[in-house]
Amino acid sequence: MEQYKLEHLTQQAYDEAHELCLRPGMGEVVNRMTVLYGPPRARPDLALISFQGGAEDPTPSLTTWPRRLRYLDSPYKFGRNLRRYFDQAGLERVLEANTVAMAAVFPEAPACDARKWMARTGPRARWRRFSSQWVRRLLLAMQPRAILVFGHRASVSLGIDDEWVDEVYANHRGRVFARGHFFGSPAVYCHH
Repeated sequence: MEQYKLEHLTQQAYDEAHELCLRPGMGEVVNRMTVLYGPPRARPDLALISFQGGAEDPTPSLTTWPRRLRYLDSPYKFGRNLRRYFDQAGLERVLEANTVAMAAVFPEAPACDARKWMARTGPRARWRRFSSQWVRRLLLAMQPRAILVFGHRASVSLGIDDEWVDEVYANHRGRVFARGHFFGSPAVYCHH
């Protein structure tokens, strides 16, 4: 997809998410909302998919994407570790210039509330369905060269949890690593 069309599609996701916040019951469960953690990119080297932002950032939700990938400047543990491991692997340029990141669930919430967002009914379930449908659309439009899915909840939310192959398990954690092919791209699962 051409960059300007991708940007238009991404802005549509932001606009629809903010409209959904205005519907009865839907805005009350949203602390803050993020659709993308950086600019949309056509054919990025990597798409990082987490379950949900942690709501540590006190600034209001953005009405469009950030100009720069948030993980590049993040003071939080996940961002620091991501930068460190990409640097150690010699992939800092990939992270800086050609990575997209998004959550399977757009409304952010503290990690201690993550289980609530797996509800089968109610506003959180509706948000999860809405967000994951948009993530699928965006991934298909972006066509990343590879996808990295962080965690079981992200995998379940995207509807791909039963499709991983070559799974590696740890007794106390469940699945730790796996691979698959989703949304037109090779994918790797990593426990989060």
